[in-house]
Amino acid sequence: MRESEATMNPDLTEHNGRHRLRMHRRFDQSQQDVWPALVEPELLSRWYPATVDELQPTVGGAIRFSYSTAGGEQMRGTGQVTEYQEPEVLAFVELAMEDMPREGDTLLRFELRTDGPGCILLFSQEFDDRPAAAAYAAGWDACFDALGGVLSGASGGDYGARNGAASGATPGLARYEMYVHLFGLDQPAVSATEVAVERQLMMRSPEQVWRLLAPGGMPALEKLVPAGLGAGRVVEVVERERITVALPDRSRVQWELTTGPGGARLLVSQGPLHGTSTGTQWRDHVESVAEEIYALPDPAEQPS
Repeated sequence: MRESEATMNPDLTEHNGRHRLRMHRRFDQSQQDVWPALVEPELLSRWYPATVDELQPTVGGAIRFSYSTAGGEQMRGTGQVTEYQEPEVLAFVELAMEDMPREGDTLLRFELRTDGPGCILLFSQEFDDRPAAAAYAAGWDACFDALGGVLSGASGGDYGARNGAASGATPGLARYEMYVHLFGLDQPAVSATEVAVERQLMMRSPEQVWRLLAPGGMPALEKLVPAGLGAGRVVEVVERERITVALPDRSRVQWELTTGPGGARLLVSQGPLHGTSTGTQWRDHVESVAEEIYALPDPAEQPS
């Protein structure tokens, strides 16, 4: 990636009770040349993570999207333009789809600022699901790479093919994990009574994670409890969903497995606390499990 195409100063902050991702990208093309790729459905569809079927260029105008799932199914999305100032600002709310309630409504804003002969794209996304932030950032990096290709005359293509992370390719996964650590998404939430880690695992299915945590259907305590917390006892197993372990200090460890954007979602917690655990201890343990999961073969690369 050329320096002029690199994402500059990405950050994740809280804004109006939600999470806001901000990313900047410089392009060699002028503001006037980039603007059509933001607002014309045919051009926008060549780099946006969906086919844009309609975009009404006015505040309050409708936007309609089509998504193709990995299984080949078609999903429809809708949104509404909240800002439109040609050739500088486009912002819209993309409404949550019924089968993706975790993600909620998303506010996306694109602003172009002249920078010499080129321009800078200032992008922001506001959303509710903080653990998904690294997946969003890595995805937008891939989209902006594709936008650079569209602007330079490349053909563009399917979002999944453009995004290295979507196919399990090492550069995409490495980029995703970089954002996990940059945004502190690997850090536990610690209170007086509980420590909890919510960790998104890209390109790894819940089934893969479950097989590591419970090989052959038998929970592996060494995967579920950090060394030093004592010998645990499994007290509940809900297959492919949840494992609960009782510890000698009367606290309980729970591993919950769901899905999130791009892969499996782990929610690991221990409580009530009795001074036997630290956030660092759980952070290191969950990260070691994540490393083992990423070392597993990617099902997408296995022969059918």
